[in-house]
Amino acid sequence: ITHRRPRGARVLERLQALGLPRRQAELAYWLVRGLPEAQVAERMGVSINTVAYHRRQLYAALGVQGRGDLAQRLLPPLPTTPQG
Repeated sequence: ITHRRPRGARVLERLQALGLPRRQAELAYWLVRGLPEAQVAERMGVSINTVAYHRRQLYAALGVQGRGDLAQRLLPPLPTTPQG
């Protein structure tokens, strides 16, 4: 039996393991969830320029180039099912 965990829960677990500062972890969570930067800014109570600045800092800290790389880093691969 396998138990599926929601995507958000998996992201939060990975962020905690990385030991990112709370606001960087929050930013990463919203970016991986696919929110546009304007919505991230609104949810975090900061300007869009602040989001862009911290996004660049986050990408540099994790060695990723964009949201796709960030998602791959934070979301473990889904298990594959055998073809049969």
